[in-house]
Amino acid sequence: MKIPFSSLGMAILKGGGLAAVINVAIYYLSISMGWIDTDLPVSPDGQPLTVAAMIIASILPAILGGVIYWLLVRYTKRPNPIFYILSAIVVIAFVFSPFSIQNVPTSMVVILEIAHLVVAAAVVYFLVQLNPGTQS
Repeated sequence: MKIPFSSLGMAILKGGGLAAVINVAIYYLSISMGWIDTDLPVSPDGQPLTVAAMIIASILPAILGGVIYWLLVRYTKRPNPIFYILSAIVVIAFVFSPFSIQNVPTSMVVILEIAHLVVAAAVVYFLVQLNPGTQS
């Protein structure tokens, strides 16, 4: 089965967009509740967590996931199960990334983990809808 690029692009836009909107809301809520330290350097270049970083970290995985899903649909018979497994592996791999931040508060780790799950759920949901005949 082939997926039209317009459909793929729309699924990427929906998944990444929804994840970005939810993660921006989580970001601002977390700041207002004091769960995120906006002065804590989180990136290798010593920059703190910003709303722009949350948006980028929501949209880039959607694009990458879309490319991977397109390849799976094109070259495998059962892309959805494979995509579910790959997505789970990526989420598990990213579980450890918040712990690499020095002096990170537990509340911030929890928020960053939630943000990862939001991205994964939104992206996977919209992409697998492109090829519903292969859910099992």
